Amino acid sequence: MKQEIGKIRLYWTSISVFLLIGLFYSSIYFMNNGIMLKNTILMEFNYLRYKTEFSMDSKSGITGFFALGENKPTSDSTAKGIPVLLYHGIKESPSDYTVSLETFKEQMFTLKKEGYQTVTLEEFNDFIKGEKELPEKSFLLTFDDGRKDSYYPTDPILRSLDYNAVMFVITEHLNEDYFYLSKSELKNMISTGRWEIQPHGKESHSSITIKSEGDIGHYLSNKMWVIEENRLESDWEFKTRIKNELIESKNDLESYFDIEVISFAFPYGDFGQINTNYKESKGIIINLAQDIYQTVFYQYHGTTDNILNLPGESFMIKRIEVDPNWDANELLDILERSNQRYT
Repeated sequence: MKQEIGKIRLYWTSISVFLLIGLFYSSIYFMNNGIMLKNTILMEFNYLRYKTEFSMDSKSGITGFFALGENKPTSDSTAKGIPVLLYHGIKESPSDYTVSLETFKEQMFTLKKEGYQTVTLEEFNDFIKGEKELPEKSFLLTFDDGRKDSYYPTDPILRSLDYNAVMFVITEHLNEDYFYLSKSELKNMISTGRWEIQPHGKESHSSITIKSEGDIGHYLSNKMWVIEENRLESDWEFKTRIKNELIESKNDLESYFDIEVISFAFPYGDFGQINTNYKESKGIIINLAQDIYQTVFYQYHGTTDNILNLPGESFMIKRIEVDPNWDANELLDILERSNQRYT
């Protein structure tokens, strides 16, 4: 009898130990993935809300709600050029660099109702090379930095409209999980089929010392001050550092996510044309980038009626950063005026 009781105790002790181990590892899992799970559920709810709202707003009703393949051309005309829109974070309230969620939603809804459609990065690059025609009112939608607040608020809107986008990622933040999207989040994002990721630099979002007095400047466009030797880096050192930065940020994404990297977005839009302590930097950066990437993107600060990228024009692609103060009609007007310039 005592032997049987001992076996029962051993059995239940073993079960208890396994349960405790399971609870321990489950708690770790939910600590690490609970926020992502919560965001996923919220995104699903918001998708249904936006889908319903757009269907009612566009007067397509229940037919529009269940419609598939909405990202199709609304005319037989072909695009003369393609605009590229740039956003950073999307938040409830706008700031100097972030557009409000309500404004972003209204902008995308308005563009969709007016017949605008997004294109993929591959389609865009083939268009720029003169190898592919794209429908009139096409545009490329891009976000910078790989921020959580660029993905979670916007994806339900894109999904409801059958839109896609490109996220340019700072690869030194791939192992972070607070402000920036983690590797697992980026993998989930890619798996939707709506998002592509490309590099936005590795270390080049950080500032570097560029003078003996301690002045700092942009990583790509300046020679670095070598503090230990009290000198600026040599021409060869500058070229090597920039080349490594361009290659490593590309390799990071290709190795982590098994994707093809074909484009690069300059941090701060700076490729040596803004402020530099080395006048040759612009030519060096452009030549190196052209050897490694099919296209590179920068912020365009010219007139808003000249924002289209034309076939064969350049591998340097201008993006217009959407001002937080623009409402949907202002953005639409800018795109319409740019298209009319070439009609």
